[in-house]
Amino acid sequence: MPRNSSGIFTLLNSAFIPGTTISSSAVNGDLSDIATALSQSVASTGVTSITAPLKFASGSVGSPSYTFASAPTTGFYLAGTNQIGWAAAGAQGATFNADLSVTWNGNATWAGNVTFNGTSTYAGASTLTGNVTLNATTYTFGAGAAAAWWLGIATKVDLTIVIDGGGTVILGGQKGQLHIPYPMTISKWWVMADQSGSITVDILRANNGVPSTSIVGGGNMPLLSSSQFNSASPSGWTATTLATDDFIAFNVTGTPSSTQRVTVALTCTRTG
Repeated sequence: MPRNSSGIFTLLNSAFIPGTTISSSAVNGDLSDIATALSQSVASTGVTSITAPLKFASGSVGSPSYTFASAPTTGFYLAGTNQIGWAAAGAQGATFNADLSVTWNGNATWAGNVTFNGTSTYAGASTLTGNVTLNATTYTFGAGAAAAWWLGIATKVDLTIVIDGGGTVILGGQKGQLHIPYPMTISKWWVMADQSGSITVDILRANNGVPSTSIVGGGNMPLLSSSQFNSASPSGWTATTLATDDFIAFNVTGTPSSTQRVTVALTCTRTG
């Protein structure tokens, strides 16, 4: 055996003494052991087939044990018990943990398909540029997350009602109510009629009840004045925010003229 279990090589025969006869069997035995040891060594040219595990020093984030000649501070090291650390230029890039989780300290870009069988936590900003398939039927949002989610995917919502005079000029009074399923803020109103004319529409509100209080107050009510189309942002309204389970009503005030069919829309920003 040219090497012991610790990998230490020892000559088979004792050192030769000057002036004594050298045995050919002793020389050949030593040379045979040396040849075996060299064959068991790893050639730097990459021609060696490695048949057993290679054992490296633990290393550290600043001096990885598995590294590269041109980048000695980049590579892999033993970060902890059964933990593999990846270092990039002496900085910890990721840790492959004993519980089979992976901790990424930088941004991660997945160019191909990726399957996560366990729980995934993203602490930083994440950008998804490809198709995403969500198969779960229940999703849980943390504090403020639901509002942020809706702001990202459905920031604008239109509340629209059609007031129809049934072939005659529209009369005054309430013309319809709408239920508000989630919080939102009114950012603009629109009015469009079947023909040029005049009409003024007040917006009434109540939470979980019959709308009775104007949220326009002395502000600029949705209206037409000898026109067929008009729009504006709320100005001077007593309130522009709507809460979950609010009900709003469209109340025609004054005496309309000419208009027989009118569409009123409120553009809102969803906030929850």
